[in-house]
Amino acid sequence: MLDHDHVWGIDATEQAAQALDVGAWAERHDQTDRLTSDMVRRYNDWYARERRYQATESIEDSLVWLNDPKRLAAAHGRNLVGEFDVGEGDEYPGADALTGWYNRHLRMFANLQRVAARDGERVLVVIDAAHVSLLRHTIDASPHYKLVEVNEFLGEPQGAERQVVPLL
Repeated sequence: MLDHDHVWGIDATEQAAQALDVGAWAERHDQTDRLTSDMVRRYNDWYARERRYQATESIEDSLVWLNDPKRLAAAHGRNLVGEFDVGEGDEYPGADALTGWYNRHLRMFANLQRVAARDGERVLVVIDAAHVSLLRHTIDASPHYKLVEVNEFLGEPQGAERQVVPLL
């Protein structure tokens, strides 16, 4: 539909400030319970339901559902529980470890800008759903881009089975 004649990769490796073993830090500070909290278990169950749903639906229906803004926001929340909760006082091993993940997405956005600057045309980004929330944030915030939702092309989620299942 976009008449593109080339595919460009935008993935990038992360550049973390320092290598952190959050699990080891949690062990040393008696915080391993945070790694297996009730909310972590809820997310694990939620993702298992998602995998079952995807196994029974068409690719198009799965794409529509996976790109639902409410689902994307809920899925991003997994980054903010479990390992993220590890730390105390002025030590933030969980938050610091997550900076590498955020850094990767800033680098991906920089790559996207390089592609868009070279081509000077619309860009279609096809990326794993785990990356969408952070990449979406950078695109939404940038004065250079206008985000067009995939659902504008594929339609809206239909039926109760396609609604985002709440975690709580």
